[in-house]
Amino acid sequence: MFRRNHVSKAMLLAFGGLALSIATSATAQTQRVEVTGSNIKRADLEGPQPVFSIKREDIERSGAATLNDLLSGTPVISGGTFNENTQSGNSFAPGTAAISLRGLGSQTTLILLNGRRIANYGFAQNLNEGFVDLNSIPLNAVERIDILKDGASAVYGSDAIAGVVNVILRKDFTGVEVGTSFSTTTRGDGEETRASATLGTGNDRFNVMLMVDYYNREKINAGNRGFSKNADKRGDGPGGRDVRSPTGNPGYFRGGTGNVNTPFSTCAANSIVSAASLGVGGGGNVCAYNFAPDNDLSPSTERIGGFGQLRFKLGKDVELFAEALLNSNSTSNSAAPTPAAFNIPANHPDKPNGTTFTGVAYRTVEAGLRLSTIDTDSSRFVVGARGTLAGFDLEAAAMQAKSKTVNIGQNYIIQERAQEAFNGTLAGFAGQFYRVIDPSLNSPAMLAAIKIDPKRVGDSELNAVDLKLSRELFQMGGGMAAVAAGIESRKEEVSDTPDFRTSLLNPNRVTVAGSGGTAVVGSRKLNSAFAEFSLPVFKGFEAQVALRTDDYSDFGRANTPKLAMSFKPMKNLLLRAGMAKGFRAPSLAELYLGVSTSFPTVQDTPRCRAYQTGYGANDPRTVAVCGPGGNGASAQVRTEFQGSIASGIPLSPEKSESSSLGMVFDVTDNLSMSADVYYIDHKNRILSPTAAFILANANLFPGAIVRNDPAGDDIAIGAPGSLRGVGGDLVAGVKRTFFNASRQRTHGIDADATYRWNLGDRGRISAKTAFTYIGGLKRQLNP
Repeated sequence: MFRRNHVSKAMLLAFGGLALSIATSATAQTQRVEVTGSNIKRADLEGPQPVFSIKREDIERSGAATLNDLLSGTPVISGGTFNENTQSGNSFAPGTAAISLRGLGSQTTLILLNGRRIANYGFAQNLNEGFVDLNSIPLNAVERIDILKDGASAVYGSDAIAGVVNVILRKDFTGVEVGTSFSTTTRGDGEETRASATLGTGNDRFNVMLMVDYYNREKINAGNRGFSKNADKRGDGPGGRDVRSPTGNPGYFRGGTGNVNTPFSTCAANSIVSAASLGVGGGGNVCAYNFAPDNDLSPSTERIGGFGQLRFKLGKDVELFAEALLNSNSTSNSAAPTPAAFNIPANHPDKPNGTTFTGVAYRTVEAGLRLSTIDTDSSRFVVGARGTLAGFDLEAAAMQAKSKTVNIGQNYIIQERAQEAFNGTLAGFAGQFYRVIDPSLNSPAMLAAIKIDPKRVGDSELNAVDLKLSRELFQMGGGMAAVAAGIESRKEEVSDTPDFRTSLLNPNRVTVAGSGGTAVVGSRKLNSAFAEFSLPVFKGFEAQVALRTDDYSDFGRANTPKLAMSFKPMKNLLLRAGMAKGFRAPSLAELYLGVSTSFPTVQDTPRCRAYQTGYGANDPRTVAVCGPGGNGASAQVRTEFQGSIASGIPLSPEKSESSSLGMVFDVTDNLSMSADVYYIDHKNRILSPTAAFILANANLFPGAIVRNDPAGDDIAIGAPGSLRGVGGDLVAGVKRTFFNASRQRTHGIDADATYRWNLGDRGRISAKTAFTYIGGLKRQLNP
């Protein structure tokens, strides 16, 4: 199945729009510089590949407080981008930010720092998506950002399917620069404070630069905004739905006569709603809970980063350089108190006399909000040398990059101990029952005994050495042919370690109620070699040819070619075209993910269809099983994930084919325009089929669906039993893994225009607009 959408997005007067600069005149000498997407230095910045650059003055005028804020405002960045706001609440990678080119996902966008890689964040988003956390790069350290809007695996290797974002840090700064800013919302919350200082000294032979950047933002709670304070949206106009949680405080009893749900007698009248309206099976009513005010629209965050750079010349041909980037981030998230389901014994004092209730759905509000503090320390060190030898420009470097994240939760509930408290058998509290009608009857000691503050640690490390060289070769009809070549060797390591108290390695492990968990330990080595040629075949025509081979220790080799061409039929017009193949290596999480738990919302459509056939659509038993939409009652189902190694299903790299065709036209001396058409076909994508697909095609996934034994109503019509993993059931109802089984395609147009007004001695004014139209994005959601 393919899903299609059309998106257009424009950026008017980008990055501050009107820019005033002072015109000066000086004798300039042609200088060749390295442009993102090529290792061959060139004098003309406009070449065969479309590159969008954001300069230092653009950054300063943008008003952006973070790198993610800045990049998210560019049209080429689209679906798949996220930040700490969209990741607030429950998330596998909270407090982070990542971008996605072309809407193809953060995993297909390669992030570079000064042309080299940076370590991924320690936790994978959505269990498998490795990414670079943009919050680890202080904005004040950035000199320029190049966005290559074209595939570049032939130059940079894996992950460059949609393009490359090369963040280039400041260098050769001399003097002192200090800056600060403060902002707040009209509601008096979300205060932002920024402060930075840069110090540099040097001359033609050396330069030393040090920079420190501080950023702090206070939280914005969802309850402080009218649009977000209530999860019941029925009064917000057509299409508004009640998305409150069916598990509240007060809660509701389950398993009454006829298997009907019944709210506690203490439930407020405006919170009593039908179970079917909130997707709960069993019929009757539940006590809805408005979880919205428990969440933050924007979490509190504090970051401090530092960057240092040293450059020293040894004679005229050799230069030594060193870079150090350090960053510390701290983010605090909140989520609603734990929702859970428990069996209730016959002798429980809160169980109404004469009832057949067997369980209770209850939210432990008395335990407090679930809080998480996420602290991340990242570092990156590069040492190297560059110079000339026998006509070659050479550069060699060694790099180490690390990211370590510690996530500590508070006020979470241990499922097993809470059940024991409901049974009156909790160690140290034998004979005392956990009370739910009046939670104030519970002793603080008993509440503390069922709580846990879980700790999760993520480590990511990248070690690499590289050598690259380039030189001009011979004269061709349009100029000097040039070559660049290089080799690289690197090792990647990642670990995502859960709290040992909850780990599968612990025979006495406990389960955190309503909370997922991950476990990853993996590493691999990689050796690469590349070659690139610039061939100016005749005047005005240049061809770029590149080929790269990457040899991975865990899946094998990938070879990627690229061809790009540019032609200037006249002085003010450049035509360009490119074709490339790309690949993305399976992430370490996709390969080495251990048994990890999540709680997706699932509709048991096969069981629903059996009831509709056997009892009819309007039978109360069918309504209870099928829910309000008639496709199966919605429920959060405990789901287990495993990576390729544990499941025994091998993964191969994702592959892509991309092409582009464009032009750059200087209409007048003051007006320049460009337009590029792009097409990307991304194949062999790694994904895990959705739980709904697995349910509907259980015969394709033996053992992936786990159900209870059929009840009497099920047996009578040959329907399967209900899913395991619902409520307090600790057995997973769905088991998933990864496959090379999907595809996505996209095409569109990038365009921009710049106009300059020359004011003579007073300077000039320039305005720029950029535009991206996504003509189509088709994505296969399941095999």
